[in-house]
Amino acid sequence: MSDTTVMLPEGGEGVLNNVFSPYADYFIDMIGQRNTHIATEPVGIYESQVKHYICQDYFDHEQKELWKKIPQFIAPIQTLEKIGDFITVDYQGRVPMIVSKVDDNHCAVFENVCPHRGARLEHNKEGCKKAFVCPYHSWSFSHQGHLIAARWREAFPEIPDQYRSLNSINVQQRFSMLWQMPGEPNPDFSLEHWFSAIDEQISDIGFEQHQLLNSRERMINANWKLLIENFIEYYHVQSLHRNSLAPTLNGQLYSLDSFAQHGRILTPLKNLAQVRQQTPHKTRREMVATYLLFPNVIIGVQPYHVFVSFYHPVSVNQTWSKTFNFIHKADEGISEVCQLDVEYLAEALEEDYEAIEQVQRNLETCTAPSLLYGEAESLIGQLHRNLAAILHQSGKEANRA
Repeated sequence: MSDTTVMLPEGGEGVLNNVFSPYADYFIDMIGQRNTHIATEPVGIYESQVKHYICQDYFDHEQKELWKKIPQFIAPIQTLEKIGDFITVDYQGRVPMIVSKVDDNHCAVFENVCPHRGARLEHNKEGCKKAFVCPYHSWSFSHQGHLIAARWREAFPEIPDQYRSLNSINVQQRFSMLWQMPGEPNPDFSLEHWFSAIDEQISDIGFEQHQLLNSRERMINANWKLLIENFIEYYHVQSLHRNSLAPTLNGQLYSLDSFAQHGRILTPLKNLAQVRQQTPHKTRREMVATYLLFPNVIIGVQPYHVFVSFYHPVSVNQTWSKTFNFIHKADEGISEVCQLDVEYLAEALEEDYEAIEQVQRNLETCTAPSLLYGEAESLIGQLHRNLAAILHQSGKEANRA
């Protein structure tokens, strides 16, 4: 008797297999139907006010009341390999940072500011150092943030403790990523709670088994919310990407799912049925998943790579983006295929960015008071409801004060 047991691969093909497989069977049953989507529950339509994308006062309110209350993405830890490796991170509106690998298992994050006289301590974007030397007065600090030496030490009869180390930034690690914790005191806040509803999904990607392939950064002339909205609906794929993604991606058949404030959209490639029948353990290669880690981090699981995109608001109509592309360590032998997967998606992203910049320009000149979203765009309505829950509560508290 022959052994018909299908052995699941240990590498990249098995990423999210326990998530993809049940949906794969369901999608195959539905292939052939048009304009089909699966939502967790009917949500109706949603209208978003245009002023939320173009109003300076609203942008300022977000800056003051949203970002300080939520964990903010800093960088994936795969950017640092050896002890002493560092990167500098500069996000407008946030303190400049040095991310330093202090031992085999930990990274520390410091303000990129010399405590002596406030100069920028490190100007390089990345490197490996055992000490950071201030270019202004040559004070030096270890890669663990401690004062090593002060030039003309005899000129300082004493150095108070607050000047003997770099200011540390409160960070936590989750999914092999570093997150800056909220500035407002909240003893009950934790990343475990923040990501609890979606923890199993993101953990199953297995970022610890991935390596950084490359990264890209770009300034986009649009409000940050327009960019997030673009990623959490596939309604536009057949139109905007008709010559890029549409020939292979089944943009008319997808699942929309909420995980508390986070979300996921899942869709098959058009040849899923054939692959599912011949090699069921390769389902991951024929499906695409996009996750929203509320409010501005997108994780995409593509057939041959995984990306993390971070969208940082610079102004009401400018957003700085950085995308980190990863491949599974077991896929090193097909790295060229993985690279083609990255480039294929990058071309489609440029189509998105050009369209979104046009939308921003239109919103700044048109007289329409609001935008309309249907059930195929239900995650966008969820995004705005969750944003409003934070911002409106802040407004009430301000009024009471």
